[in-house]
Amino acid sequence: MQGGTGANEDIFSTPSKIIRDPNLLSSTFVPDNLVHRDMEIKDLMMHLRPAAQGTTPGNLIMTGPSGSGKTAVTSQVVEKLKNHISQPKDAEKLLIASVVAHASPYRVLKDLAHECGSELPKKGLSFEDGWAVLEKDLEGKRAVFILDEIDKYIERDPEAKVLYRLTRRPDTCLILISNLQPSPLLDMIEEPRVRSRLEAATRFGFLPYNALQLVDIIRGRLKMGALQHGAVGDGVVELCAALAQGKQGNAAFALNLFETAAKIAENSNAEKIGMGHVKIADRMVEESNVREAIFSMPPEKRFLLMVLLRDGPTAPSELYEKAGKISRELIRTGYPFSITDRRRADFLRELKAEGFVANNREGRTKGRGGVRWKASIPTCYDRATLQAYIHEAFQKQFGDDKESKESKQLDHSMYG
Repeated sequence: MQGGTGANEDIFSTPSKIIRDPNLLSSTFVPDNLVHRDMEIKDLMMHLRPAAQGTTPGNLIMTGPSGSGKTAVTSQVVEKLKNHISQPKDAEKLLIASVVAHASPYRVLKDLAHECGSELPKKGLSFEDGWAVLEKDLEGKRAVFILDEIDKYIERDPEAKVLYRLTRRPDTCLILISNLQPSPLLDMIEEPRVRSRLEAATRFGFLPYNALQLVDIIRGRLKMGALQHGAVGDGVVELCAALAQGKQGNAAFALNLFETAAKIAENSNAEKIGMGHVKIADRMVEESNVREAIFSMPPEKRFLLMVLLRDGPTAPSELYEKAGKISRELIRTGYPFSITDRRRADFLRELKAEGFVANNREGRTKGRGGVRWKASIPTCYDRATLQAYIHEAFQKQFGDDKESKESKQLDHSMYG
């Protein structure tokens, strides 16, 4: 295996024609200057100012569409708070922890404990025992806990055991970050004592970015030196911004799209990023986002999509009835998930907001002024691809065994 290695080794030594600093292209990179979020930064700093002055701020619910800057703003302000508390004595009295809360109650507890300096085992402890460890870490201290993607945690644990414990603890500020608005988010919580405590929380809403703001965000990365000079063709930045504005002004989508287009241009040995590279990147990023969204859905929500894929346009009431019937069949055969009547309408609303389901007017109903509506999968989606992603997500949920009892029963219930 000695022949032909020289040409491959040249790849490492040849300067990139397009990408200069890949880190600056990443949507996870948080620049020192977050453009068009000055007011949000100021408001959050004002809210957290008591933490820097020896007292505890109130709870906060931060909402807005994906890619509107919620996490980036919070990360930047929290870093400013940590830098301000530079004295060891002050730092010891205040604990600041930030976790992505899209897991089970124990896993969220484990991540919080890790941020506070303790390590819980992956398995072997009950939730109560895990909480006892975290509570010992918090003894005599004030705490600011940031729980991102909190709606995904509540979907898994409607009783919100972690929030129940944290909202009862004195000297604790919770910052809950969600794509859902506060009212639907709180409605998901089945424990009334948690809901009542969070209803008094301060609420910050983030608006989506517009196309001009998205252009500024991408150009900000270029000014920092993300690409080689002259590596961007005319209209490329504007096209990325326009496509991202169609995704509710999602800045992360705009940056992912631009980054993917840059990689495509570089891999094709182009001199600069062109419009064609962006169009190819748009398809690639869209497919990746759709797959990720389906994988992150609760299984009950996938039921509704599966019914629509199987039966086509369906009236909401009929859709709920079919999904409930499938759910009851699966429960009788040992399938571990069910879909409640209360949640079906919520899941359908979420699917519409996410663009997976469209509402089509199908005429009028009998009676006075009624309109008949049917839910359907928008034509922009390839049905076979959606079905493959959903099937893959369920298989992953039950492990890689395609012949598992649950996987076979699911296929039988859905497709006969």
